[in-house]
Amino acid sequence: MKRIGKMLVIFFILTGVLALAADVVTIKYANWNLGTPEENNVERQMIQAFMDTHPNIKVVIDDSIKGDWNASLAAAAAAGTMPDVFMLTTVPDALANGWLYDLTKTVATDPDWSKIPSNITSTIKYNGKVSAIPFAMHFMGYFMNKDIFTSENIAPLKFNYTTTQFKNAVLRLTKHSKGIVGLSEEIQVFEWYPASVSFKFGFYTFDGKKFNLDSQEFIDGFNLAKSFVKAGAVYSALTDEQKTAIAGSPSADGWATGHIALNYNGTWMVPDYKKNLSFAWDFVGIPGGRTILVLDYLGISKSTKHIKEAYEFAKWMSFSKQGYLKRLELAKKSNTILTTPPLMNDAELVDKYQANVDVPGLKEAYRNIGRAIVEGFKFVPGYAQARWNAPTGIKIGDKVNASIGDVLWNGTKMDLKIEDIAKQLNDLANQKYQEALKAIK
Repeated sequence: MKRIGKMLVIFFILTGVLALAADVVTIKYANWNLGTPEENNVERQMIQAFMDTHPNIKVVIDDSIKGDWNASLAAAAAAGTMPDVFMLTTVPDALANGWLYDLTKTVATDPDWSKIPSNITSTIKYNGKVSAIPFAMHFMGYFMNKDIFTSENIAPLKFNYTTTQFKNAVLRLTKHSKGIVGLSEEIQVFEWYPASVSFKFGFYTFDGKKFNLDSQEFIDGFNLAKSFVKAGAVYSALTDEQKTAIAGSPSADGWATGHIALNYNGTWMVPDYKKNLSFAWDFVGIPGGRTILVLDYLGISKSTKHIKEAYEFAKWMSFSKQGYLKRLELAKKSNTILTTPPLMNDAELVDKYQANVDVPGLKEAYRNIGRAIVEGFKFVPGYAQARWNAPTGIKIGDKVNASIGDVLWNGTKMDLKIEDIAKQLNDLANQKYQEALKAIK
């Protein structure tokens, strides 16, 4: 009898183990930020932490997705081996290829989804359907060398400064004889200027339905950028001789060496700035109390057999409170700064993020996140063509058929009248937008 009893106990234990094993779901994940197993970076640690807290889900890294990202995904789709969750180069590309699961019903039942600012979630809604998940967010705008402002008796800019204050600062803080220049680059000015003077525009004049490159606001922004170059107020546009006179070498980093008052960059630079800059600095966004957001996105495969588990994992890696707290914990353990703000507008997360980065201007930027504009490359259909690649038929220098990017890049440095070609550029940009939009309908 005792032997039979022992056998029954063993039977029930084995049955339970097998049942538990049968309940474990395996999902595949592909991302280009995972490093190597030996490095065991924060992203890999996040995956392990997810599995530790979700014992019913096993996450396998799909190393077959690499190199040309979209080509690798296309090959996986053709072979029926798509990863369940994967990073997106752009959302429109993934939609056009038919790779993405419709998440509309999934997010509708998740109360945390509504805690993500609507100007972020609206970027991934196409034809009334939610098509992706915001993965990471960076702020982009101007970093200010406070020491230059102070030394020249000019009040440092404060968040919500005006375009007039910006213009005056750039010009007044350009003094080659003192080794200072107002602005790092001019090429971004016309991208953000329309949104800084009118809330009807987003980044690069996109308003949700079309580009507006023929608007007076875009023309004014372009001409402002051109005026900065003409005044010698743009470091990147100076001659090698001028850069040498100011910073000691034509290859010197004018910002890092303390010669530029306002430098356009993203919050991914904060750790470097904290470690290497020898002057007082802060983040001030762009005029009008706005900030530019740069977003990355995750997709869930339309072919996944485990949508619940795939979404839970994608949420953990991106916007969940528990996941973000774990990121902060891992950053602290590794003595690094977590530069990506929380996607979910939760008071505890925001406070912990701000304590982590300790940059006053970033606190103001997050406080005004509802007014932020999103850079369009990863979510606006046809953006790359509309901003950079589409040939215009316009001659610029030795380029007979310059791309729209070439026209805008060179036009601020030469006697180009943007008023004469604004409609042509706008028609071209919207043509490329409509072509890409049709591909995802």
